[in-house]
Amino acid sequence: MLLRPGSASEPRVRKELRSLTEDEYRAFAIGLSTMLTLSTDSGRRLFGPKFISYQECIVKHSVASNDPRGDQAGGGGSWLGQQHARGHNGVPFMTFHRAFLLEMEQSLLSVAPALKALPYWDITLDNVGGKYYGTSKSIWSNKYAGSSDGDGRVGRGMTTGVFAWRQVSKFIPAQWRQYLHVYNGTATGFMRGPTNKNVNPLVTRYPTKTFVDGVKLSSSDPSVEPTLNPALQNLPDAVSGLGFVKKDGDKYVANYPEWQFKRCLDAQKLRNWMEWSMCIDITIALAAPKSVNTSEYIGKQAGSTSLFHGMVHLTTGSLALATSSDVGDMFDVSTSPNEVLLFPLHHANLDRSAMMWQAAATKADPTLPYKFFGYPATKAEWSTAFAGTLRNDVVSSNAPFKNLFSMPPANPKGYTHGEVLFHTRPGASPYVYDSML
Repeated sequence: MLLRPGSASEPRVRKELRSLTEDEYRAFAIGLSTMLTLSTDSGRRLFGPKFISYQECIVKHSVASNDPRGDQAGGGGSWLGQQHARGHNGVPFMTFHRAFLLEMEQSLLSVAPALKALPYWDITLDNVGGKYYGTSKSIWSNKYAGSSDGDGRVGRGMTTGVFAWRQVSKFIPAQWRQYLHVYNGTATGFMRGPTNKNVNPLVTRYPTKTFVDGVKLSSSDPSVEPTLNPALQNLPDAVSGLGFVKKDGDKYVANYPEWQFKRCLDAQKLRNWMEWSMCIDITIALAAPKSVNTSEYIGKQAGSTSLFHGMVHLTTGSLALATSSDVGDMFDVSTSPNEVLLFPLHHANLDRSAMMWQAAATKADPTLPYKFFGYPATKAEWSTAFAGTLRNDVVSSNAPFKNLFSMPPANPKGYTHGEVLFHTRPGASPYVYDSML
């Protein structure tokens, strides 16, 4: 049974962005702005030990993505290509991001306790024709994320939204000595993925139409695939069908119907952590061991359900050209937290799906939390898992998480994937989502 507000442990309640009060939303924006302004050391002197700078969040994400053992934030085979951090497509995707969001949330609350909890973005509410489509509460309004496509006058940099005109940080090696063995920024000195050719100083959103046209080109003429960005090569049916975008005037926008969100909550069909993971991200299914039946997640019968995670990255960031390695900031898996508002909101919504599935799965089998929801402990259970991504491994050990829960990690190097799952199991998690109450 899930804890409810007012119980002895009182978990925080994460609410949908548009459900925040004006004071809470203001606290969210102020908290993020403060994290963007102060270094980790300066922030801890002012706000306490749980503060972390936003730039360090970006660097930790990139360290995990570019780990020489393989992506520690996604861990699996690849379909996006090396310049996209091996695709974020495997075993630890949600355990890493759950720890990442918890660390960010604790920092936000140390700065702005009026926020109460990290919000999430329910993407289904902003579909064409959805509840907030075309209204002042649209995610693409100036109050929130701004235009879905960047401003053509400044190379598609963002000039609208609450973080309008935000510049991507320069990567200063002396500031990040503890991470330099894994991540060094770009050749042009930006805090972006190592091979991203984007030199726009502003956070960039290339037109979604560029990505859509590239997908269509890849589907209609296989001979051009070798010339395209790796993310457009050898696309599966669910992507090439373009069911995850809709035309909105002269633009394309992401589209994810509510029935697809609900499909990944079915504990009768999705019996363990990896089956849920494949449901929300097709690249996890594509990277699965050959012995795993992935037919539920790839192909026309799956529709675009399993693009829940990837579609926001692909459509919001997009590319300068279909043949280019110059990609928008949300498209750049390595440093996609450069999208200061959209990244935490979208990944919190993915975590909401995971928690709702965990609650349903626990109801069906109360022993499942004590089996870590079937998260693989050995390569015998999931042969394509990278080193460092199994249940008893420390989450992203080159940039670990050490101060997330009241109980310290058993390993002083940081919490393991199993510990993250155990401490956030239904009835014990320090937070819940409003849709679970």
